[in-house]
Amino acid sequence: MGTHPDYYRDLLRRRFAGDPSLTPAERKELDLHLLICPECNYDYARMLLPSVPGVAEGLLRDLEGALTAELVAPYLHDLARARYESPDLEGFQELLWRYVCSNREALGRFRLAEAEVWRRKEDS
Repeated sequence: MGTHPDYYRDLLRRRFAGDPSLTPAERKELDLHLLICPECNYDYARMLLPSVPGVAEGLLRDLEGALTAELVAPYLHDLARARYESPDLEGFQELLWRYVCSNREALGRFRLAEAEVWRRKEDS
């Protein structure tokens, strides 16, 4: 997904790998970010999967249960572009797609994003 800042992905990777260790300020910033970012929560759960699969699966279930149309809205244009380019989705995009298909409000917002993607592709 192209709109997410790499900065937080790097902090998450560093927290998991410990190389280099996060400063207290970076730890706090990442903790706050994880409170609002479903994408980083998904990435964190996936990182935990090999070492503690039960915890990771629980985090993924919690994430799926916490999704709302408002929370997924910032990701819908990237999801529409990904679906336009290939019907096969992976990872976070697949999670989003399952949610969008199960929520009428999110599906409506997705269809608007999809129409914009199609229009831009036709105009180019």
